[in-house]
Amino acid sequence: MNDFSPERTDVSGKLLHFLDSAYEAPFDPGNFDQVIDSAAAYLFRSPENPVPANHVSRGLHDQLFTSHADRLQRLLEAQEPNSRARPETLVKDRLAALVIAPGGTCLGNSNAASLFDVAFPCNFDALCLAGTSRHHLRKMLADTARLQPLATDSIVLELAGGDRFVARVTQHQSVDPKTGRTSSGLGITIARILWDEESLPLIRDSFDLSGSEAEVLLEILRGRSHAEIAEIRGRSVETIRSQAKAILGKSGFARMPQLITLMNQLALFSEPGVTAAADAFPSLSRDIQKFDLPEGRRVACHREGRSGGVPVLFVHGYITGPYFNAPLARGFSELGFDVLAPSRPGFGQTSAPIDWERFDDTVVEDALAVCRAHFDRPVIVVAHQGGVSHACRIARALGPDCRGMLMISAGIPIDETRHLHHMNLQTRVAAVAARYTPSMFAMLLRIGIAQFNRIGHVAYLNKYFKGSDADLAALEQPEILDIYRRNVHHMIAQGTRHMVQDGRAAMADWSDDYAAVGCPIHWLHGSADPVMGVDFVHEWAEAHGHGPVDVVEGGANSMMWMYPDRVLAALTRLVTATERAG
Repeated sequence: MNDFSPERTDVSGKLLHFLDSAYEAPFDPGNFDQVIDSAAAYLFRSPENPVPANHVSRGLHDQLFTSHADRLQRLLEAQEPNSRARPETLVKDRLAALVIAPGGTCLGNSNAASLFDVAFPCNFDALCLAGTSRHHLRKMLADTARLQPLATDSIVLELAGGDRFVARVTQHQSVDPKTGRTSSGLGITIARILWDEESLPLIRDSFDLSGSEAEVLLEILRGRSHAEIAEIRGRSVETIRSQAKAILGKSGFARMPQLITLMNQLALFSEPGVTAAADAFPSLSRDIQKFDLPEGRRVACHREGRSGGVPVLFVHGYITGPYFNAPLARGFSELGFDVLAPSRPGFGQTSAPIDWERFDDTVVEDALAVCRAHFDRPVIVVAHQGGVSHACRIARALGPDCRGMLMISAGIPIDETRHLHHMNLQTRVAAVAARYTPSMFAMLLRIGIAQFNRIGHVAYLNKYFKGSDADLAALEQPEILDIYRRNVHHMIAQGTRHMVQDGRAAMADWSDDYAAVGCPIHWLHGSADPVMGVDFVHEWAEAHGHGPVDVVEGGANSMMWMYPDRVLAALTRLVTATERAG
């Protein structure tokens, strides 16, 4: 192919169109659909023939995407406060967004105007701040103007009247359209959340805190210092400091600002009615166990069911995490299943791998370690959705200690010429980008996370499941919506690197691992699954002697939570089959 051939020119045009769309994302929070469309145009031969284009399967531009991914991340971070300051991007009237330019000019949304009792634009001195907070922000503004890194991204702002709010502060970069010069100011997002005694159930249940710990965290969320909390509670400062350390230990965070940010997100992203009935649902960290490994890593596991019952290792999906709704949790206990659901490296509160090149091996090693620590007999391995490739590797490594496998909404090794056409566009793009252009995949993930943070989980999930009527209907149920909120936070809590590795693992050919598993394997799949058609799954299962597939009519991505009785019945049948098999 010569440098000016029509094919090369067409590829270059598609590449530039994608990069243009990607670089527009930090400035236009609503363009994610355009990013996906331009990625699809680059990745596939044509809309009618959605198989990887030749330049994609040869991996021609992956190194180019690497440099752009890093640059895009910096832009997203710099532009985030400005995007949040646009009233149309706010999903809650409790978020006040403010941008302070280097010269002291302030812009903000209507919530910020109400909070500070000003009309924008205004001068910094017009903000009704207490003296200490005013001095603190002046120093941060001076530091960022000198391109000095901010010492913290979370501060307590006190107003002149004495009210206190937790605020997230980041550097905000603006470009003069006439000169092209870049200057750095501050972007501030203030969570106007009324943390009061009615918040204690949410605070307590989020990380299984004691009553006393929840009360201490409540005061921290109100912006009070350890000394002030000690005086209010009649305790020593050292006691409060020890309780704060214990709270961090249970939450899995290293620094209090990280925990404050998450708690504010939980409050901001909770829909009316969900938070008020929080204790009606499984808590964010219900029965969570943390296994410390010899190399210094930690594996977080969620546990449900009856201790000492039939051992079950649950391997969570990609977007879907290790969470069960009340009917499933109750059924596990009643039927005598002891279910352990570890988070993979980088997901949730599990440590990242020491060596990223050994991500898949680390997943297997973590699973074997928690099985040895908790179970003393062979286990049932349950694979959910995109976790199936890891589940097969784990089952193969367990050997005779794997009693059986249950595949719930699980995929099969991807045949690009047959399976991609069935997927929705976003899943199709993610699948091919994960396999051939992981750096592009990283870019898409970062843009997607930025959109999630801006529009909230309800709008994000409705966009994600567009075209899947069964899943959109499932999101109307508060408990299912709450589980998906947890799922997304579980996926994105530690960034994107683990997501890239996990996506590549899902797209790898794991046929040999599946074939090497010598135990009974049962399949449970929805007729409306938006990722892998049930006919493809049935064909695969029959070809390997594991058919027929148990089909749930109307089951989609949310099948496990929408049809818990079918899941429990399938698990019970598998146990019976393994008993017959000896």
